[in-house]
Amino acid sequence: MLRAYVARGGTCGVFLDFCSLHQKGPGGEPRTEAEAELFNTALGCLSDWYSHPKTVVLKLTKMPEGYPNGFTFAPGTSPNTADYYGRGWCFKESSVANLVKDFDFCLDLGRLGAETEGWTAIRNECQAGRAAPLTPEDFFTQLEQKSFTSKKAD
Repeated sequence: MLRAYVARGGTCGVFLDFCSLHQKGPGGEPRTEAEAELFNTALGCLSDWYSHPKTVVLKLTKMPEGYPNGFTFAPGTSPNTADYYGRGWCFKESSVANLVKDFDFCLDLGRLGAETEGWTAIRNECQAGRAAPLTPEDFFTQLEQKSFTSKKAD
């Protein structure tokens, strides 16, 4: 998908939220003070990335085959096995992205076929559609029902 996007030409940047932010160590070790400061600063502006009308948001709505088997988790933690739409952060980020984007700027890669090639075909196959915006009250009511890895922290 990224190769097809880049092949369109021009300049682009890629931000992978989980991968781009300092996470806790593999054994659950806390972030350093500097990492925590960067992490918290980034959390404060994530909505800017998701809501900007010219950023393309890619939703990874399918988990890897067999998940969580074969994955390692920090001691004292358990995998979040909720589906994409049942996850709190995914719901929040998707809701924000859907507010202002054109139909082809919010894509569901769970719809991507293994043989699909070329940006236009990928874009057409993966259009996620947009639900009507929620009122703040409805948003928070639905958010309360979502799964978070750390309900206390998130």
